[in-house]
Amino acid sequence: MSPSILLVIRIAIGVLAGYLAMATLVLLTLVPATMLIDLDRLRDPATGVMTSWFVFMVEWPVSLFSAVIGGVIAALVGGRAGRETTLRALVIFVLVVGGVAAVMEIAGRLSGDRALVVEGELSGTDVEEVEAEAFAAREGVTATDDAARLPIQPIWDVISLPLLGALGVMLGGRVVQRAAVGLAAPNGDDAHA
Repeated sequence: MSPSILLVIRIAIGVLAGYLAMATLVLLTLVPATMLIDLDRLRDPATGVMTSWFVFMVEWPVSLFSAVIGGVIAALVGGRAGRETTLRALVIFVLVVGGVAAVMEIAGRLSGDRALVVEGELSGTDVEEVEAEAFAAREGVTATDDAARLPIQPIWDVISLPLLGALGVMLGGRVVQRAAVGLAAPNGDDAHA
């Protein structure tokens, strides 16, 4: 095989590995966090909307951490020759998947079609489904009862999560780039790092 084909394969594997790492880390951290947090901190009892406290203190830090790790993995798999391309591709992938999920969720809310909202929330992973089952088990109700309903994400959160994920991927790639060239440039000039 030619070196360019191997590089493309390496880039594709890097993007997939980075995204799978992100999804897995979110699943392994956000579901237990949801189970451990008091319901009043998780969602507003009257509206069912996810609280800002949960978004800023749990969801965003977990999402950012997961995206940074995904960026590190993608950059390492991409290697020196494909690192920048791998990271750009993963950022685009995160923005596209998150954007499609956001559009589906918003369209579902506007049309009242719960199936579109669920499709938008799942967007390629079963995190929401696992959260719903765990949440229902915690409350001692079936997953179809209103009491087991997951908190509703605010629209601003739905829109901003893909941007946060892209930022995390870039930060993770930057960590690998800095480690690859050393913590300081040889001549003290940081412009080439």
